[in-house]
Amino acid sequence: MKLFKRAAIPLAVAMLVGGAAYAQSGEAVSKEIDVRSFDLSTVDGTKEALRSIEAAARDMCGVERGLTGTRIRSRYARECVESAMDQAVKSLDSELLANTYESKSYH
Repeated sequence: MKLFKRAAIPLAVAMLVGGAAYAQSGEAVSKEIDVRSFDLSTVDGTKEALRSIEAAARDMCGVERGLTGTRIRSRYARECVESAMDQAVKSLDSELLANTYESKSYH
């Protein structure tokens, strides 16, 4: 199993004004994910890690909050999740993880 230098990866992204309510001032928000329990040398391990990272990013970015009076998800929240996921995948420096992420086959 390949060992990674980081035990936890930070998900951080600067939100655009108009994003989730807690980040409307443009402040950076972040969350840490512990990836030690995922075997990133296997497809199943990378899928589990990506699902966990995505859940944290969705929570951090306010995807479930939606816009007042509608069920439509905020464009800013979606962009925030994508940016956070991109940063997290790059920070782990795993080719298999990156390939699984790019294929969107982890759901």
